[in-house]
Amino acid sequence: MKKLRLGVVVLAAGLSRRMGDENKLTKAFKDRPLVSHVAEMVSRLEAEDVVVVVGHQQDQVSAALSDFSHLRCVTNLEFHTGMASSLELGVSELNEEIDAFLVCLGDMPLVTKSDVTQLLDIFDAKVDPIVIPTFQGKRGNPVLWANTYRKNFENLSGDRGAKALFRKYSDRIVEVEVGGDGILKDFDDPESFKASV
Repeated sequence: MKKLRLGVVVLAAGLSRRMGDENKLTKAFKDRPLVSHVAEMVSRLEAEDVVVVVGHQQDQVSAALSDFSHLRCVTNLEFHTGMASSLELGVSELNEEIDAFLVCLGDMPLVTKSDVTQLLDIFDAKVDPIVIPTFQGKRGNPVLWANTYRKNFENLSGDRGAKALFRKYSDRIVEVEVGGDGILKDFDDPESFKASV
């Protein structure tokens, strides 16, 4: 079987409004920056191309990723407009020859390689799927997209991410139940960090 040529986009440009004066991505989580946990997981996927989209406090976020030199950081100058601009930039930067791309959120450090492997295992390029992980029936992240959808990311707007594409291509969605709730857990505010300790 042909090996899947995988691209990865990590979204790490947000304003962290609910964290007050701190940037959640550079805040310590289990003794190191939150975003570095996502970078480590992604690094274990043997992806062909990995793009991290930075924006808010880009220098600090990039510094938190300094141990992962193979990751390419690109700067979204329009990060204040919402997630859609980061999605558009990140996907456009990926190698066009990949078969699929994974969109990861930089504030979800509990997603495991095993979670992602389950998505990759179900991927069938012949049917152009959108593969979404679930836990106890709830949809989470990251989401695996067939590369044929990349042009659809050029016209997104606001902070709703790719939800409009989920509606448009609902018949192409494949849900995969994974074994843990890390796919549902992001860390947006001080209370969520305290609960993780």
